Amino acid sequence: MAKNLHILHLTLNSNFDGGTRYIYDLSESLVERGHQVSIAGQKTEWQEIFDKQSWPWLDLNIGGSFKQMVHASRVITKFVKENNVDLIHTHYRKASFVAKLVQIQCKIPFVFTVHLTDLPMGKITKALTFWGNQTHCPSTQAKAWVKSVAKISNDRLHVIPHGIDPNAYKYATDTDKTIAREQLNLPKDKTVIGYVGRFGPVKNSQWLIRFAEHFSKQELPIHLVAIGEGTEREGLKKKIKARRLEDYFTLLPFGSPMPVYHASDLIILPSKREGFSLVCLEAMATGCAVLRTATAGYEDMIIEGTTGYAVPVDYQTFINKTVQVCQHRENLLQIGINASNFVKEHLTHEKQVDAMVDLYRNTI
Repeated sequence: MAKNLHILHLTLNSNFDGGTRYIYDLSESLVERGHQVSIAGQKTEWQEIFDKQSWPWLDLNIGGSFKQMVHASRVITKFVKENNVDLIHTHYRKASFVAKLVQIQCKIPFVFTVHLTDLPMGKITKALTFWGNQTHCPSTQAKAWVKSVAKISNDRLHVIPHGIDPNAYKYATDTDKTIAREQLNLPKDKTVIGYVGRFGPVKNSQWLIRFAEHFSKQELPIHLVAIGEGTEREGLKKKIKARRLEDYFTLLPFGSPMPVYHASDLIILPSKREGFSLVCLEAMATGCAVLRTATAGYEDMIIEGTTGYAVPVDYQTFINKTVQVCQHRENLLQIGINASNFVKEHLTHEKQVDAMVDLYRNTI
């Protein structure tokens, strides 16, 4: 029987984002399987979910100055030696530099996960980004991007799509949808579009205001509901009030996204860049159709017009497609059914963790 592993994740912080969510979900599953997990990075806004666990956390500035990164590498090296860590799983480019420093000091192997693609890669950045003994690409697009910016052989690049637990995101019945709309005080007679995620420039969250203004000016029977945190949240809240968009845009307090998935006819993801998008998978599992930008991950989940829709990162193209698909709610219902079945068959968290453990063992 193969021995249980001790995995050390290196991350920048515990911000409210997909990378943090990925580390938490993977760590939880690894521990359930008998493995040991530790984490290093700065404790920030979403630290509370980790504090409920017993996983050791090294509170270090891994994404800071060169001096801070060198200091972090020394602390981590000491921890690796004293705690029999088998492998480092690093996230983000600066964390990969720290992982390399640790590797030089104690010869430990590491895996690098590519959480975002299409990032600027100047000469200095390229020189200080280390792709690990093996590189985990959550999507086919991520693999193509890595190959375009780094000289890495195919046998070191591994496409392992993210996945979710379908049992945690069960298909929403008509009753579920009715209850969710009543709970969120959303109109029953309009097509509801949902947004779940971080509010910030990379997510194109300012488009949400423009969407609501378009629905209002055209008097379209469409209502937008959004939930999440981020730097642009307060600005959105003020603009909704100042522009009197309350009848077209509901901004919810941070909380569970499940009522939004259940209440929505369509979930949108207008991001400039993505690593994959667990939000899309969650929505699809509940039977909600998805419209997203053709950023990393879309090829692994969207069969155009069958399991969802994908368009280029362009505002006018996105709003045109949104209005078009909202005119045919019966099509959205069928796409939601297709999407739910697709996720359950191809994109489960169990399959993802199986593949990651295999990658870990093959790297050691």
